[in-house]
Amino acid sequence: MPGDLHTHSSCSDGSTPIEKLPWLAACAGLDWLAISDHDTNRSVRYAYAHPEQNGVKLIPAVELTAYDYGREHRVHILCYYPDDCEALACHTAVMDKRRYDAVYQSCKELEEICPQFKTEEALEFAKDSGTLYKAHVMRVLWQYGLSDGMYNTVYRSLFGLRPVRGKILHTPVYETVDTILNLIQKCRGVAVLAHPSVYHSMPLARELIAAGRLDGVEIDHPRNTEEDKAELEQLAAEYGLIVTGGTDYHYLRFWLSSCRTSLAVSALRIMRYCLKQPTAKNKTEQENKKEQTIMTYERRNKGTCSVMTKVELNPDHTIESVEVLGGCNGNLKGICQLLKGMKAEDAIERMKGTLCGSKPTSCPDQIAITLEEALQKL
Repeated sequence: MPGDLHTHSSCSDGSTPIEKLPWLAACAGLDWLAISDHDTNRSVRYAYAHPEQNGVKLIPAVELTAYDYGREHRVHILCYYPDDCEALACHTAVMDKRRYDAVYQSCKELEEICPQFKTEEALEFAKDSGTLYKAHVMRVLWQYGLSDGMYNTVYRSLFGLRPVRGKILHTPVYETVDTILNLIQKCRGVAVLAHPSVYHSMPLARELIAAGRLDGVEIDHPRNTEEDKAELEQLAAEYGLIVTGGTDYHYLRFWLSSCRTSLAVSALRIMRYCLKQPTAKNKTEQENKKEQTIMTYERRNKGTCSVMTKVELNPDHTIESVEVLGGCNGNLKGICQLLKGMKAEDAIERMKGTLCGSKPTSCPDQIAITLEEALQKL
């Protein structure tokens, strides 16, 4: 009973319409399929609405993007069987907006240096996803023979990060790894670290596994190294983690059948695991009421190493939480902990105008500005 637990459709950056993927999986002889599109609930909703198609059982899934600000690299976490809930819908809507703004800016800059490229054509490819991806830009270039493939030399020159930053690269702000794992927990999903070799995430994998934050690891992936696979097998056995795999299929050049391991066992384990998860009904009435009254506000930082501040305020202006993305990790964590329970007005008075070296602002100053804006909207 083979399956593929990591694929993408045109609901994110894949080229194949989501309704066609189960048919391709059936042609490849697969019994299970997880369509795990990036940072969207579209694939989740499709799988819940079509539990079986073309004789293939669909597993609701999404691949969520986080950022390891300590090591400065992206992290992908697969989430299986999440509830189709407000928390997931809110997060994916925010990511849609951030990604659209970033890639749209890239498109406009590309028009300046490549007259053949038109943003409207990239938007045409983006119709199913509702937002722009770099893949949509590359498809336009590829169809006109202006690229050597989807993710080769031209892609690196435009969107590369290291060793040389791409000419038109703009990246959306990503949430921290802890924030994404907390979201998965809130959605009652199963958290599986995707392809640890791709973003050199083995040190993070060891930390998360030891801390009990992961339910599984993706081992059978075409870009995982043999060395990492061997260590992941060992860790999975030691900590009793689910072992998954998939092709990371994006477009027809790569076939779903190229990763035909017997993954139905993993799928069934995921299903059984989900059945053990506590339901939302276990929440007390007081907890539900509290969630409804807390106001969340986020703002891009300006002039600092940190990139964004997110605050949660109670109706009485007390600070429920503060989170700062980027910057001096340890110091900011300490500041955020100290701010919990403090009146927003008191925090603003103490931090407003604080400078960092020769800069005209600082991370505490940016927190104060974010709190001021949040109070205006409360």
